[in-house]
Amino acid sequence: MYNWNRIKTQLTVNLEKIFSSNIQPAFTDFSDALELFFKVIHVKCNNKMIDGLTRSILPALSQAYVTEKGDINSLKILAEELEPFYKKLLILIHNTDFTQERAKTLGPLMEELHLSQIIDTRHGKIGRAHV
Repeated sequence: MYNWNRIKTQLTVNLEKIFSSNIQPAFTDFSDALELFFKVIHVKCNNKMIDGLTRSILPALSQAYVTEKGDINSLKILAEELEPFYKKLLILIHNTDFTQERAKTLGPLMEELHLSQIIDTRHGKIGRAHV
């Protein structure tokens, strides 16, 4: 079982400075960002593939940040759930369901969400994806 307040406290201790300084736009209140994350993983989309994220993500966060800090198995679970989490975000933001598309793996999903850098092979340069 997990305790969201304990997870939130440890995520704040470990991540707040990173998220407050290295991303744009920076969060003025990291606690609000964590609460938004919590709400996103709890909201139902009527899709079994992504509605169960709370059953895997929250226990893995608890294990990785509270009970067994740095546990490799919990970190592996978090990495595996990133793709379904991004698919859920796309449903919530754009009302676009990519859960059945095998070609929409992590990289293409990050591009859809404008989270990745792109490599322009024509000009040999790396740049930010266009928003």
